[in-house]
Amino acid sequence: MSNVECPCGQGEYKQCCQPLHLGQSRAQSAAQLMRSRYSAFAKQQIDYIVQTTALGQQQALDVAAIAEWSRSNQWVKLDVVQANEKLDKNHAMVEFKAHYHDGTSPQIHHEISHFVKHAEAWYFLDPTTERSNQWLKLDVVQANEKLDKNHAMVEFKAHYHDGTSPQIHHEISHFVKYAEAWYFLDPTIEMQITMKQACICGSGKKFKQCCAQFL
Repeated sequence: MSNVECPCGQGEYKQCCQPLHLGQSRAQSAAQLMRSRYSAFAKQQIDYIVQTTALGQQQALDVAAIAEWSRSNQWVKLDVVQANEKLDKNHAMVEFKAHYHDGTSPQIHHEISHFVKHAEAWYFLDPTTERSNQWLKLDVVQANEKLDKNHAMVEFKAHYHDGTSPQIHHEISHFVKYAEAWYFLDPTIEMQITMKQACICGSGKKFKQCCAQFL
C-alpha cells in the first residue's frame, strides 16, 4: 500500500493526495485541489468531494449520484490542459481531461473548472447545482415589542455564505399581532390596496390607521 501511485499521477498516493483526503493538509492551489478531487473520485472519497465544493453549494449536491459515478467508473488518468491561478484575487480556473472507463468503453471528461479561495482554503464552484445559501448565524441588533398595541420591530443581521463569499443580510422587520398570534409584514409584496380599505392584517381597522406605516 505504501508504494501505491496516486490516481492524479503526481507520485505516491500517501505523499500526494492522501494527506488532503485525510484532512492532514489543504490544497495550496486550485490545480492541486482539482487533482485531489479527481483522486477522490478514483478512491471513492465522497466526503472530501462534498467538503471541497463551495460552502453554499454543499447542501444542494446529489451525494448519492456522486458516489455512484465514483464507484461505477474505472479512473484511468488525469491530464491538466491549463491552469490560471489568478483570474482575480480569489478565483482560479483549471482545464483538464479526466480519462475513465465506464464499463463499456473508454471515456474522456473534458472540463473547465472554476474555484474560489475562502479563509485560506480552495473550493470548487459546481456549475451543475442551483446556488443555495449556507446560513451561519443570526445577530439580533435590537427589538421594540411595543411600537403600539399590536405592532413590533426587530432589527437583525443574518450571516450566510452564498457559495462564493460570506454575506450579511441586515434588515429591520416589522410584525403585527392579530388574534393572539404574531405575523411578519413583508414590504417586498406589491399590494392593490388603498389607505381607506380594511387592513391586510385582519384587524378591521383601515389600512392607513394600522399596518400602512410599517410597510
